[in-house]
Amino acid sequence: MKPKYLYRLGILVPSSNTTMEPLISFMVQDLNKFMPWVSIITHFSRVKVTQITSSPSADSQFALESMLSAASLLADAQVNIIGWGGTSAGWLGIDTDTEFCRAVEKQFGIPAYSSTLALFQQLKTLQLDSVGLITPYTSTLNDAITRNFAAAGVRTVTSYQPLNLTNNIEIGNVLTQDLETPILQVVTADPTLCAATTFCTNLQAAHVARRWEEKYNVWVLDSVTSLIWGLFWKLRLDPRSSYMGEKWGRIFLREPIGVRLKAAIGISKLKPWGGEPTVPNVTSVTTTEPRQFVFRR
Repeated sequence: MKPKYLYRLGILVPSSNTTMEPLISFMVQDLNKFMPWVSIITHFSRVKVTQITSSPSADSQFALESMLSAASLLADAQVNIIGWGGTSAGWLGIDTDTEFCRAVEKQFGIPAYSSTLALFQQLKTLQLDSVGLITPYTSTLNDAITRNFAAAGVRTVTSYQPLNLTNNIEIGNVLTQDLETPILQVVTADPTLCAATTFCTNLQAAHVARRWEEKYNVWVLDSVTSLIWGLFWKLRLDPRSSYMGEKWGRIFLREPIGVRLKAAIGISKLKPWGGEPTVPNVTSVTTTEPRQFVFRR
């Protein structure tokens, strides 16, 4: 038996997010089970976020000063890495997450990453430049996300009626079944589409991504899953296994072949695991069934 190495993951959570912590806890429990040579511990800190709109007051919730203040509490625990578990960079600009990560590394000497930056790394790893976009947000925010993704070289498909939610508690109360129609409409709108993302860390979606992948033959890259995947990528730890892939999505498989792609992607064509993650250079403009659990109701 190899000696265990302790890794502390620091996760920065929007204060009104009620979904991400339980999902990450289940995910890390599985990782600890199938990575016996490491011991993974998660620590959470919160930054004040209650409204998800395009107003100046809502945007100010993600001010760098507030984010760094919350991150400092994670730094006190001497975590190995700090992850921002929000998708605000989607509408504020990808560069806002880049700035935050650089500021954390400079101020605390701790590497940092985000769910949105990890999603772009996943798309680069899979050699994809388009993604179906499923969010609970308003049309205004979705349009901003589409523009910022396009500026980073990623085309989005959003062929569904927006949920138009602005209260984060209401977003956390969206049931998985309420996402069935949006993902169906997105993946059928464009026959060339190879991937879809549930782009919000407060959606109850990570635990059903694998079922959707089987049903629609596309990659499903959930924001919570992207964050954990990205933290491991930056730490150069390989969490991939058949169990994780069958439980949390094909992105965790060692040989993720068989999804609808432009051409079948073999493992030899995938980028090697680990290394310095890609940051978009943009300016703002053993069970095969997923775990069934209910957060509320």
